[in-house]
Amino acid sequence: MRFHKFIVFCITLLLSCVLWSNETAQAQVLKLGTYDTAVIQLKIDLEKAGFKVSDNPTTYFGPTTEQKVKEFQQAYGLTVDGIAGPATLSKLEEVVRGTVRPATLRFGDRHPYVIQLKKDLAEAGFPVSGSPTEYFGSVTESQVKAFQRAHGLTANGVVESATYAKLDEVLNGNSRPATLRFGDRHPYVIQLKKDLAEAGFPVSGSPTEYFGSVTESQVKAFQRAHGLTANGVVESATYAKLDEVLNGNSRPATLRFGDRHPYVIQLKKDLAEAGFPVSGSPTEYFGSVTESQVKAFQRAYGLTVDGIVGSATYAKLDEVLKNGTGRPSTLRFGDRHPYVIQLKKDLAEVGFPVSGSPTEYFGSVTESQVKAFQRAYGLTADGIVGSATYSKLDEVLLNGTTLPSNKALSGRTIVVDPGHGGSDPGAIANGLQEKVVALDISKRLETKLKAQGATVIMTRSTDVYPSLTDRVNIANSSGADAFISIHLNAATSTSANGTETYWNSAHAATSSRSLATNIQQELVRAINTNNRGVKEANFQVIRDTRIPSVLVEVGFLTNPTEANRMKSASFLDSAAEGILNGTIKHFN
Repeated sequence: MRFHKFIVFCITLLLSCVLWSNETAQAQVLKLGTYDTAVIQLKIDLEKAGFKVSDNPTTYFGPTTEQKVKEFQQAYGLTVDGIAGPATLSKLEEVVRGTVRPATLRFGDRHPYVIQLKKDLAEAGFPVSGSPTEYFGSVTESQVKAFQRAHGLTANGVVESATYAKLDEVLNGNSRPATLRFGDRHPYVIQLKKDLAEAGFPVSGSPTEYFGSVTESQVKAFQRAHGLTANGVVESATYAKLDEVLNGNSRPATLRFGDRHPYVIQLKKDLAEAGFPVSGSPTEYFGSVTESQVKAFQRAYGLTVDGIVGSATYAKLDEVLKNGTGRPSTLRFGDRHPYVIQLKKDLAEVGFPVSGSPTEYFGSVTESQVKAFQRAYGLTADGIVGSATYSKLDEVLLNGTTLPSNKALSGRTIVVDPGHGGSDPGAIANGLQEKVVALDISKRLETKLKAQGATVIMTRSTDVYPSLTDRVNIANSSGADAFISIHLNAATSTSANGTETYWNSAHAATSSRSLATNIQQELVRAINTNNRGVKEANFQVIRDTRIPSVLVEVGFLTNPTEANRMKSASFLDSAAEGILNGTIKHFN
């Protein structure tokens, strides 16, 4: 019995010692001025946690140790007093064991949590190693910087609260990258495409993670529509605007007369930029003027003219704004613009044709027909197409009413003489024959003259050779109003270049010189060549022809640059239009 009591006493004493030992350890306090071997371990643990005190830790708890303890406490939400008491020592033990992640991780650190960090980086798309270790080396630092840059953080390679938070966000699938652009692959691209579609800028019915050219194009369209820089890169401003739009301001699938919607304001701005203005102070109401301008836009770009803005109209409007191919606010003599072609088609449709093969050049014939249109509809006849002329033209086209035909050369007969032909090739150089090029330009001229109401007589329409006398006889027996002979020049020097037009004073001198002067002026303007002038010469076809007659040397086959231009259909067409414009100018 006595022995049993002794055993119980010993066990009780042992347990009391153990409990006293633990309480003492937990009650241990290390603070400024302390000298204790425990301070060495404290410094070692602080370094492991990312708060290095010294390369050679001692038993002294000095100001540096106090500062590092404060930093640790601040990082882990403890009372910041610089004293390593029970709570601080307990948290430090957790961090060192790796049960919590350090407040910061940077190059040179060794910590169990670095392994998890590397795994998280790999999952986020920034892999470090297939066999991650506890060491935070240069590759880890590099990938941390890459992650930080991609997500709009300070790219310093240090993992701290902001980087941890963003990494957690990304791994939870809630993060969109700081930027997305052409060529990127990212899960968030799928959401981006869905958001764009909801905002009225669809990319694909089956969106993928790839940010391709269609996505870029629709992002640009969205940015333009909302007044952002249209660079196709999705960044903070674009994200913010997309969020705003998705919260209720997206463009509807359709807009039509009578609708009220915030996007109508943007629609009116887009129409104005494309050359179809509605109002200087656009409102949310889709009224009759808006409908009229939508119809004008649709007609101008070959769409169904119903005044309803649907997917096709949105797409064409986006395309026009992207490519800068809208109709300019004004068009006048001398302008070159893609919309001049549409202008000429519109003028023809309302009874003021310019050319059967319209080009981008606004020449004297176009100017003349614009003036005629303006006079017919009570506008200032200045030949300049501005808002009033556009509006009237749109109105006439939409109402389907036109005036009687008003062709510039109605009642005129013109003889066109393609030089050489058949056995006579004319000049040969740089892979071209004069007879072939002259016939091509002449046939184009024939079409354009007829479009202006003229009767055209060709001295040849195929590769045959009428003699010079035959050509003169055709002209003199035709009762025509003018004779135009088309040629290409040649010289021994390949540097010789430019355009020249000849006339002869033997018959109809005044009219021949006028015709030559006007053709030379308009031809040079149309094809932009060196002006070699108007000259008198003794060529048989203009000397013996009794009607006003000219011989045109369009350019030099022997000049490599000009010969190369002559191989272009657009150049040949411009040459024909220049001759046409000169002819009309002469008769006007």
